Amino acid sequence: AVADGKMEAGNMLYAYYTAVLNAGAKIYNDGKQENTAYLEYSNNPNGEGTGKTPEKTVYDWTFKMTVDKTNELGTTITGAKFVLSRNDTLSIDDMNCSEDGVPAVTTDLIGLVKVSEGVYRVALAGEENTIYVIDAGEAVIQGLDDNEKYYLYETKAPAGFNMLTA
Repeated sequence: AVADGKMEAGNMLYAYYTAVLNAGAKIYNDGKQENTAYLEYSNNPNGEGTGKTPEKTVYDWTFKMTVDKTNELGTTITGAKFVLSRNDTLSIDDMNCSEDGVPAVTTDLIGLVKVSEGVYRVALAGEENTIYVIDAGEAVIQGLDDNEKYYLYETKAPAGFNMLTA
């Protein structure tokens, strides 16, 4: 309760924190991603003295997956191309893919950024150098959220192999 514009002693004031993991966030099996937050506030806006809320530490991280295409013997084969989406109802026709497996329509696709050879991460909003197609063959996609469902779509099969239909 507030009396005469002042908070009464003993009342609780709550502070809520939100955060977004950036491109430097750790991958799950690379160790804990420790984030600590607190607020420092003035005890008297007309004078000196500050207070500090209790520190709150949370642990969060991103996840990764490897994208392979294998033959009937389990040997990794190269030449397959894939795109990533959160939409489970896409089709190759929806994407209007070229002979090289590059989609003309990227509306429902998740942009990726190449980190190093064969390693990609989910692009952040507005990030430049975003790509949509990756070559399978032990490619790794990092920066996946554990609260999301992801769908891989094959946009080009290697010579002599069939393209996945689902």
